[in-house]
Amino acid sequence: MVGGHGKENYEPALRAAAADAGFPVKFLGDVPDEQLGPIYERADIFAMTSMPHKLSVEGFGLVYLEAGAHALPVVAHAIGGVPEAVIDGETGLLVPPDDSAALTAAFAKLIGDPALCRRLGAAGQARALSHTWDAAALTLFGPPAAPADSP
Repeated sequence: MVGGHGKENYEPALRAAAADAGFPVKFLGDVPDEQLGPIYERADIFAMTSMPHKLSVEGFGLVYLEAGAHALPVVAHAIGGVPEAVIDGETGLLVPPDDSAALTAAFAKLIGDPALCRRLGAAGQARALSHTWDAAALTLFGPPAAPADSP
């Protein structure tokens, strides 16, 4: 399944690549947030291979945590902030950008090892559930100051 949501329209190029893939690829188009849950539940692996584009690169990658919350192992490029969201070998597999052989090997590894998929998915779910706004504020600002004594 391929979902799309972005500034650029990559669907024609992806459809051309999918035609040569040798297996069926379903294109979903833009999917509203409220419809993502059932799609995640049907998936076995989540992949989003971010690439540098113009002056932009992937930031933290909240979508990887979202996939992790659904206990999906992740395949992603090790670029920008992605390694902060996906821990290589723990919650997913990171590969270098522009290395199609490594990307193919990552998929083959997960497809051939259901136990690894379950382990990465469970770790990704635990990691996703540990990321709360309270934890983020504590990381950024430290513990709250003790209240000043009132006279």
